[in-house]
Amino acid sequence: MMKRIYFLMALLLPFLNSNAKDMIDGHEYVDLGLPSGRLWATCNVGAEEPTEAGSYFAWGETQPKKQYTDENYKFNGKVEYDMDHHPYCKDITKYCSDSTMGKVDSLSVLEDEDDAATANWGKAWRMPTIDELKELKEGCRWVCCLNDSGERIAGWIGTSLVNEKAIFLPVSDKNEHWSVFKGGYWSSSYAGGKDFKPSYYLNCTKYNQAGFLNLNDFMTIHEYWRSYGLSVRAVVR
Repeated sequence: MMKRIYFLMALLLPFLNSNAKDMIDGHEYVDLGLPSGRLWATCNVGAEEPTEAGSYFAWGETQPKKQYTDENYKFNGKVEYDMDHHPYCKDITKYCSDSTMGKVDSLSVLEDEDDAATANWGKAWRMPTIDELKELKEGCRWVCCLNDSGERIAGWIGTSLVNEKAIFLPVSDKNEHWSVFKGGYWSSSYAGGKDFKPSYYLNCTKYNQAGFLNLNDFMTIHEYWRSYGLSVRAVVR
């Protein structure tokens, strides 16, 4: 019964915020009273409602794709294959800190032309940095919402510790392609490193090794493969 209640809470989220029509360039935001003053979108990029997953993007790309692979990644100059015939990027053309992986540059945050939020919603919006994702996580009380069957996470409701306003981060249970990460939210921050996953993201789906929900270790920050498709939740500049 509680599982169904949590799911219904997500559906009722628009009624939890008194400022439900605060808009910039046609997109709604919520002020959670965070220390930075950062305003967060109430929907994912590509979504019309807070409970929709929206579009998925590879890190640094601005359009969704049918498949997300190293071969079709925007900043991949060359693909090679390991001993198991798995492809991997050998020549990164942008956002690279290791000369063995590609051309080194000094970029640590996505430029506007590579920002999925800016490209799709306009200059008033951008992708959050990793510090802003951490602030969002730490600035709210989070409740896990399971889907109607109670078998999977439907998302997380975060209620501000300051003003009680709420935000919902959906976790899609669709399985369009194996390299789409449901419940992962990209930051704009580049982590650096010697492999193909130097891009920070917020993981909103946490399972232990047995496959069960691990609610004691939820919404964690990790590095991830930049060619994979993840969700984007925008912030106001």
